[in-house]
Amino acid sequence: MTNRRGKYPKEEHLKSRKAIDLLFKDGALIKAFPLRVIYKYVDRESPDELIKAGVSVSKRKFKRAVDRNRVKRLMREALRYQKTLFQESWEKDGKTFVVFFIYVSNEMLSINKLDQAFAKCFKKLHLSREEQTK
Repeated sequence: MTNRRGKYPKEEHLKSRKAIDLLFKDGALIKAFPLRVIYKYVDRESPDELIKAGVSVSKRKFKRAVDRNRVKRLMREALRYQKTLFQESWEKDGKTFVVFFIYVSNEMLSINKLDQAFAKCFKKLHLSREEQTK
């Protein structure tokens, strides 16, 4: 495994039911197999709040909780690693990036495949963010 870096502190976890409902109601959608991404840009409340992210794995895809938890751990690890590559460009625009990642594959993928999927997602999200800030 490569050298992992970055953090995913509790302040960056998307836990508010109101925020999640608003995100699913008004958010935009990106698909990058094995992920489905719902995102929205909102005004930043604190200077440290660049991203609020949540992850989800369907019970229909993985019946056993131990498998769902493993996939979520891998997703959070890939998120933690990939977001550090884009943070510098996010600091400038004064917006918080609210995003929810949903795992849609029936198979448990390796951390390397998830890294690639998250990299693809973040590139698409970065491009959409640049378009919105113009």
